[in-house]
Amino acid sequence: MTILGHRIPMMFSLLVWFALWEAIGRLDLVVLIPPFTDVIAAGVTMLPSKRFQDAIAISFSAFAIGMAFSVTTGVVLGVLMGRVKAIGELMGMWVNIFESSARRPSSPPCSCSRSGSSPSTRRSA
Repeated sequence: MTILGHRIPMMFSLLVWFALWEAIGRLDLVVLIPPFTDVIAAGVTMLPSKRFQDAIAISFSAFAIGMAFSVTTGVVLGVLMGRVKAIGELMGMWVNIFESSARRPSSPPCSCSRSGSSPSTRRSA
């Protein structure tokens, strides 16, 4: 990040956001946003508790089981798609659908090309 020709460390932006979070929390502008220091204090008191550690263990084990299952399933299906033509044709359609749909939420609603023309002003050949 560069401000007025001076290189500013990226960590500085986090400090700005933490300060903004703290200010909004202290001003009670939004009920759902507590001050940042209160969140840190609550985290410090929760970390050593047995209940929190049990919850973390359950979350990590569920994550590990889910990742192992999904990676195993994905590798097996990928190998089958490459080896068996019928499975490749059947599953290839779903791969294309999910591959293109994953990009949709991250694209802006009115995506324009770099040339500046919008989709509505482009002419088809």
